Amino acid sequence: MPRAENRKKPISNGGGVKQGGFQNKQGNGGAGGAFGQAQSKKQALLEKMKKQLTDKSSNS
Repeated sequence: MPRAENRKKPISNGGGVKQGGFQNKQGNGGAGGAFGQAQSKKQALLEKMKKQLTDKSSNS
């Protein structure tokens, strides 16, 4: 039985409901697993764009 449980876990990681609360801690406390991940990715992208903008303005 324990082996079957272990086999189920990776599947639920691929977008299952179980993973939601766990990923909230990793992401920016989003409303769900995938949403939390998207939030943190969005944040990283914004930081990157801000950096590029400041670099361009200092170059000109």
